[in-house]
Amino acid sequence: MRIACSVLFVMVALVVVSPVAFAAESSVCPPALGKGANALQFEIGYDFKLSPFQGVTLSYERFLRDGLAVRMGIGASMAYEYDDHASVFQGSTVGRGDADLTNWRHEYSLVCELVSYRRGRVDFYYGGGPKVTYSNDQYERVDFSVYEGVVHSHRSTDWRRAWGFGVCGVAGVQWLVNDRFRLHAEYGTSFIFRHQDETFTWVSSGENYAIGKEIDERSSVEVSPDGTRLGLSVCF
Repeated sequence: MRIACSVLFVMVALVVVSPVAFAAESSVCPPALGKGANALQFEIGYDFKLSPFQGVTLSYERFLRDGLAVRMGIGASMAYEYDDHASVFQGSTVGRGDADLTNWRHEYSLVCELVSYRRGRVDFYYGGGPKVTYSNDQYERVDFSVYEGVVHSHRSTDWRRAWGFGVCGVAGVQWLVNDRFRLHAEYGTSFIFRHQDETFTWVSSGENYAIGKEIDERSSVEVSPDGTRLGLSVCF
């Protein structure tokens, strides 16, 4: 956070202190900001490593006309875990319980922003557009116990699905290093309507055998600050 804020402060200071120096350049649009230009965008982390920009897997930008670009970000995160769970009881009672557990999580997002750039080598930009998110996950758990020499189990499954849509906005300062590279520091926020479905089921074995299910459905409106980001655009 401190690195990104420091860079943002320096860029703003350059714009405020040196307006005359950049005025002559503003009348001519640099090739990196001209119609038909393209860029891949990366976030610069606190350890100065490049990572996905806008919190997404891929961020791509194309200029529709001089100084006006459309940003498209696609995010995908997937995890799958298979667990062969077993408990062994020894002592006055000997027993064993086995269960196959499957846990997985999928997250997807799509961001599309229309961004307006001023033409100075160091200058402001701003923009916004729609944002869509979707996630789907499942978590399984099992507990084994021994009662009167018999192994009992209590197994539960928590399944959740959520989707959201809304708008996001961004404002920042950019330094046009050359026709190939651009550095930028920006602040973004999102306004999202979110809906979630959750189903919780459980099965208990033994004398207290029971099957249960709980269903929960909720909606919310969220304002989510994305914070300050320091990024690098590679133009082509």
